[in-house]
Amino acid sequence: MLGFLVSLTEQSIAENKRLIKQMSTAGSRYVFTSLQMPEERDRDLTAVIKELGDCMKEQQLQWIADVSPATFERYTEADLASWGFTGLRIDDGVTMRQIAGMTQRWQIILNASTLTAADLAELTAEQAVFENLSAWYNYYPRPETGLAREAVRAHTSFIKSHGLTTGAFIQGDGQQRGPIFAGLPTLEAHRDLHPLAQYFDLLDIGIDTVLIGDLSLAESTLVQFKKWFNERIIQLHVTVLENTVDWLSPVYQVRRDVARDVIRAANSRIEFSNHYHPIAPANCQERLRGSVTIDNAAYLRYEGELQIILGDLLADEKVNVVGRVVMEEHVLLRYVNKPNSRFTCVVR
Repeated sequence: MLGFLVSLTEQSIAENKRLIKQMSTAGSRYVFTSLQMPEERDRDLTAVIKELGDCMKEQQLQWIADVSPATFERYTEADLASWGFTGLRIDDGVTMRQIAGMTQRWQIILNASTLTAADLAELTAEQAVFENLSAWYNYYPRPETGLAREAVRAHTSFIKSHGLTTGAFIQGDGQQRGPIFAGLPTLEAHRDLHPLAQYFDLLDIGIDTVLIGDLSLAESTLVQFKKWFNERIIQLHVTVLENTVDWLSPVYQVRRDVARDVIRAANSRIEFSNHYHPIAPANCQERLRGSVTIDNAAYLRYEGELQIILGDLLADEKVNVVGRVVMEEHVLLRYVNKPNSRFTCVVR
């Protein structure tokens, strides 16, 4: 599952509606909105919430409100439900008994960052409806305060052993959220990492729902998310060398027998050797990490094989370098190099 954040004050209603529609087409199903931001405390946001709620309903999105006891001094549960909120993410100050009662009426998101075995035991004793419970980690705006990957992996395993699904946040690479403007990831290691790599890494450690903590993604990154969610294809941006055939536009599938040093496209050799034989040697230079290569005719039966290099390799007169994956997307290569995964390249 993919989700994203909507701020009631940092973007206009029109900007938020555009974001909601964009992210819905990119595969998002959850929206997260805080109703306890200190800078919003003295503003009447009812009209904004109502209008955005209509848009959420239209796009059939699950809308989660981040709430605390102070939230319920301003809004009732009935208010929140009527405006389109479908779940509540509970912050500090609400007792486990109160939360257990809320599970009778709401999808409830617990704070995974601070959730303990004692909390879960108390929820069980209070007869909480566990089918309506999930646990999401916090996001951390201030650099150096994000969580450690292995600690989150272990804690996520503990949470899931009690039957709860989990969520966490990644940093966006478009408009970042104030007042720090340094990204809103859960893991400190994800700060300034490519958002799609952050997404895949959270899936690897057991997170079920990944939410974009900032206000938007860069347009090219949004396209990459759409490509993944709609077609299960990882799109890579590459720079190309001059005087090369357009080898990059097809959708490639990685061989089932995954190599150590290179990503091998299973469907390239026959296609390219048939169309371009003999492939002449060209740009037979050092193959740096991220290089996109084509085996030329000197490699005989391997002529036409497309590869992406995973670690620096020496030049080979039988291998043409045709382009290079942009540096910030090298972190995606480990997720490409899996049996039968599909990828495509777009020239930047």
